Amino acid sequence: MSNNSNNSQTQSSRGASRGTSRGGSRGASRGRGGRGGRGRGGRRRNNYKKVVKPIVKYDGPKVGTEAYTKLHKNNMIHKSRDEDTIERKFIPYAFKQDKSSDKYFQFLQQKMMDFGWRMKEDDGTQQFIHPTYQGESYPVYTRKLSSGSSICLPIMSKENDPKGLGCSIIYNYSTGDCKVETNEWQSCWNTRKGSRQQAYYKYLDARRNKRDQYIEMAKIDKSVIVWEKDTPRCNPETWRDDRLSMTDEY
Repeated sequence: MSNNSNNSQTQSSRGASRGTSRGGSRGASRGRGGRGGRGRGGRRRNNYKKVVKPIVKYDGPKVGTEAYTKLHKNNMIHKSRDEDTIERKFIPYAFKQDKSSDKYFQFLQQKMMDFGWRMKEDDGTQQFIHPTYQGESYPVYTRKLSSGSSICLPIMSKENDPKGLGCSIIYNYSTGDCKVETNEWQSCWNTRKGSRQQAYYKYLDARRNKRDQYIEMAKIDKSVIVWEKDTPRCNPETWRDDRLSMTDEY
């Protein structure tokens, strides 16, 4: 009896030690909210009071007023290219200046002089006159060239210029650009539309010449068929079309 009782006491002590060592430790380590575990909160919880910074009240002038503009005015002066003190000839550049517009306006001026335009001055105002349009005066368009000289051109609408002697300003509303053009009548074949129409006429002539060649070939070779306006588009001998009548021509 003594041996059995000693064995039972040792087994019970082992079970208690196992329960406390395994069960207790597991419950303490794996529980939610325990110390240092993976629970919600624990050491990651930041329990502190946030410091709210006070808003500084603005006591300055009202935004947008003249006083506010003077207070925040930038003292730096930015110069544009036109106001640059350095002369253009001292600035290096790797491209040639485009002066094609000067040649274009010189060409227009020479053409207006050949057409017989004359300038008159009335009460300090310069205007153009032409013997073809007697009693009429037209405004002056002044263009300053890169050399410093100026060119004057007569401006009149194309509707009021049936002879095509003056110039008119053409506006491009999509880009906002404008261009001075002469009202002189131009040949249709010198325009883009005229050149395309001319190419189309050449194409039709080539088709007619090729058709004439096939007509001459059909007179010699019966296998060559020239299609006419009323010629059916289906050969009865080949396709056996019931809607077409069988004739000796085929």
